[in-house]
Amino acid sequence: MADPSKPPTTERLVSDFVTLTNNLRYLFGIAVKPTADRVVTLQSRYVVALTNVAMFLQRSGVEDDIVRKFVELADAIGNLRNGVVTDPVRPAIAGGRGPDGHTIWALRADVCIGLECFVKAGQSRDQAAKEIARKYPAFERLKRNASAKLNASILSWRKRISMADVPAGDQLLAHERQFLEARHHLSPQEIRAVGEELLRQAARLAEMSAV
Repeated sequence: MADPSKPPTTERLVSDFVTLTNNLRYLFGIAVKPTADRVVTLQSRYVVALTNVAMFLQRSGVEDDIVRKFVELADAIGNLRNGVVTDPVRPAIAGGRGPDGHTIWALRADVCIGLECFVKAGQSRDQAAKEIARKYPAFERLKRNASAKLNASILSWRKRISMADVPAGDQLLAHERQFLEARHHLSPQEIRAVGEELLRQAARLAEMSAV
């Protein structure tokens, strides 16, 4: 057995990570039975997934305080089936439709980074937004107003994120700066290819997410 007092080796970290990802793929790859309660099944899978992540972090030498946060979230989700709502999953009190949350704005931020990649490759923002809207209809799911045109929504997201007028706006802007600065040496063709790949990934996540 590995000594928990010693830092994990690279070999063990890689092995544990492969085990974790395989477990998660299996966990979320199982079809929900038609007779099963879909919500309870989904919650149960998140509980198991978060527990697996917590175990991986613990074996990786991450501080107990951080590991405990994942366990607390797993417990909070698990308690929902018993009608117990604890702080990590307690909804905010809001009248009407509340503001869009972190997940949807993180996806919108990826779209905007893709937009900036196209701009650095030589397009105007209007041209880039229209192309993205045409090629990636999955981003329709990220719109707040279903009747709005997607290209106009993308430009609106760009403006609001630039002003940090969104949840975690400062962090999203910092991530965008780091992403683009790390690739400032790329040619127009290369930065466009980077943008295309980022947009493909964001589109897949938008299709899978519950936004």
